[in-house]
Amino acid sequence: MFGQLVSSHRRRLGFTQEELAARAGVGVRSIRDIERRRIVRPRQGTVRSLADAFGLSGAARERFCESAMALVGADGSQPGARTLMPPGAGTPAASGLAPTGAAPATLPMDIPAFVGRDRELERLDQLLATSRRQPVKVLISAVWGMAGVGKTALVVHWAHRVAADFPDGRLYLNLRGFDPGGSMAASTAGIRTLLDALGVSADRIPTTVEAQVGLYRSMLSGRRVLVVLDNAAHAEQVRPLLPASAGCVAVVTSRNELASLVAAEGAHPITLDVPSTGDARHLLARRLGQERVAGEPRAVGQIIDRCARLPLALAVVAARAATRPDLPLHVLAGQLANGAGALDVCSDMDPAVDVRTAFSRSYRMLDVDTARLFRLLGRHAGPDITVSAAARLVGAPLERARRWLAELTRSHLLVEHASGRYTFHDLMRVYAAELANAVDRTGEGAGPAGAV
Repeated sequence: MFGQLVSSHRRRLGFTQEELAARAGVGVRSIRDIERRRIVRPRQGTVRSLADAFGLSGAARERFCESAMALVGADGSQPGARTLMPPGAGTPAASGLAPTGAAPATLPMDIPAFVGRDRELERLDQLLATSRRQPVKVLISAVWGMAGVGKTALVVHWAHRVAADFPDGRLYLNLRGFDPGGSMAASTAGIRTLLDALGVSADRIPTTVEAQVGLYRSMLSGRRVLVVLDNAAHAEQVRPLLPASAGCVAVVTSRNELASLVAAEGAHPITLDVPSTGDARHLLARRLGQERVAGEPRAVGQIIDRCARLPLALAVVAARAATRPDLPLHVLAGQLANGAGALDVCSDMDPAVDVRTAFSRSYRMLDVDTARLFRLLGRHAGPDITVSAAARLVGAPLERARRWLAELTRSHLLVEHASGRYTFHDLMRVYAAELANAVDRTGEGAGPAGAV
């Protein structure tokens, strides 16, 4: 409808309704009534003024004006209207677009028990506000962090929260960058999935990847669309799937630091850490009920500490408690008391929510030497380790150890909490020690475990 098209162009350019009214010389009340569809057939002069304010010309201007002049049926429909197309996309027959013109909405369901992350949500909101004020290029945000820290939950929650800012569509694609069995989604499969979501019929999809990317980007041109690219393994997997026009926003999540995406595409990085103790307690209260959590505050504190505030671990433990409402929380806390027990309790038959499985998917991406260092670090007795101590631990030159530590840090299997000093998340340390005991039983290369 014409009102939706006006709203789409206004948001694409970052105008408020008042700013558009001033630019077009039209009353702000008229703008509001058009966008709310109270005015279904505006005056021709108003339509031309709006087209001028949007800077439309050629075929795009013609489509805009024709959409306003379409006949309106008794039920409010517009049977005589032509399907609205993005600039440069051609006719529906030429592009393969579905004739309905419905905005695609493929986001996963929001998490009802989502809590906290106020700082990260505010950061995403700020970036979105900037894109409204300065719509000069596509906005890209890269959210990265360790396995199980809640990257997908954060981004999907934010995407639902700002859905109204993207009237032309909200696209979601799981790139499966760390799935078992090498089932990572290739960019070629990803672009076809996005084209399908945009309504392109299979017989209209070009044969070459370059042409598919071109079609995808041309269809997003002139539209305000949010694209969520979840669970990326590396930047090359992402690049062909990024929009290329102002008004679109892409949010990418990964366990790896996608530094080249920041350098080449100007992505805005957000590193996601574990939530605060208060937010972790709130999470348990949302899932178990405030009364149950308040009834055993000491046990709840122990559960939070022994899960090291990792959202995935807390969610699995909360699910166990929720399915056994008569189980005292202090019993569950006791099962978490030792390291191996913590991973056992935080595991699940479903690999999608199994903490060990989540960690293993990152571990399997490492090369042989980096993986060996990771395992042996699990035997290190100190709270952290230096580069020189790590080199002695594996019996390797300093520069190689430095390179392997950097890779572990980029993969968020290790944290450089101070310059040149590296440490584990508590549950990750337990997992590394388990691997060391299973793989490196002979103790070869164990070195001076207490050295720093």
